[in-house]
Amino acid sequence: MNGIYNMLTGTVVLLFSVFLFSGCSGHEAVEIYRMDSAAFSGEMPDSAALDGLELWKIYCGRGEESTDSFWTEYCGSNAVKVFYPDVVERIGSRIPAMERELGKVKGELAKKFPEIEFPKAVYAVISPYSQSVMLSDSIMLIALNHYLGADYPGYEGMVAGQKVLKSPENVQTDVAEALLRSNYGFTGGDWASALSKMADEGAVVLGVKNLTGCRLEEAVGTTYENLKLLEDNEKDIWKNMIESQLIYNSSPRISDELLKPYPTKRYPSRTGRYIGYKIAEGARRGGMCMTDLLSPDYYMSDDILKWYK
Repeated sequence: MNGIYNMLTGTVVLLFSVFLFSGCSGHEAVEIYRMDSAAFSGEMPDSAALDGLELWKIYCGRGEESTDSFWTEYCGSNAVKVFYPDVVERIGSRIPAMERELGKVKGELAKKFPEIEFPKAVYAVISPYSQSVMLSDSIMLIALNHYLGADYPGYEGMVAGQKVLKSPENVQTDVAEALLRSNYGFTGGDWASALSKMADEGAVVLGVKNLTGCRLEEAVGTTYENLKLLEDNEKDIWKNMIESQLIYNSSPRISDELLKPYPTKRYPSRTGRYIGYKIAEGARRGGMCMTDLLSPDYYMSDDILKWYK
C-alpha cells in the first residue's frame, strides 16, 4: 500500500514539475538577450547579438556611425548608469517569467495569426526614448527601464494612467500589440472618425487578450478601478458621446482624448479603447474572425455600429 502511495505521489510531483517548467502553458520560453547587462559591464556583445546592436544604432539615429564608437558612448551614457541598477533590483528576478510570457505570445501567434512571424531574436536595452518595444522584420528590442513598476520614483511626473502601463507584467501586452500593429496598422489616416479609430483600437485589444490571456484591464491598458468605472457607466458614457456628436468627429485631438491613458473632463481614461473593445467583441460573437476585425473593411465600415450591443 505504501509503495502504491509513494508511486502515485511521485507521479503527481513529476506532473507538477512538467507543468511548472513548461511555464504553465506548454510554450517554450523566448530568450531575452541582455544587451543592457553587456552595456553596463562595458562588454561588446558577442557576434550573435550584433544584429540587435545594429538595430539599436538605427533607432538611436546613429546607423552610419561605427559600431565600436557607438557602443562605447552608449555604455557610458547616463541612461545606462542610472537605470540599469534599478532594472536589476526591481525586475531582474522576473526576467524568466517574462521569457515564459513571451513564449506564450509566440506560440499563440503561430496558432491564431500564422501570417505574423515572431522575431528571431529579442534583446533588452536601456533606452532614453519613450518607445518601450521596437520591432524590425526579425528583431525585437525591449526597453526594460520602461517596466520598473508604477511606484518607481523616476515615473513620478507621469499621470496615474500612464504609470499603470509601467509594470513588468505589461511587457507581454506591449509585445503582442506591437506584433499586431506591425502587420495590421491603422490605414484610415489621422483624420478618420473617432469611431473608426476606436473600432481599430478595440480590435487590437481583443487580439492582445487572445494572444496573452491577460485580464481585460491589462489589454485595455488601464487599472481595474478605471475599467470598473467604464463598465458601470457605459450606457451614460455612450449616450453622452452620441449627444455630443463625438463618434463621427474626425479631429485627431478628439480621438487622442478618447484613446489615451488619461481622463478627460468628460470621460474616464481609455474610454475609446473600451468602447472599441465592446464593438469588436460584438462583431466577434457575430462571426467575424480576428484578421477581418483588424482590417479597414471592418473599422472603416459605415455600419459598424450594428455590432455594438
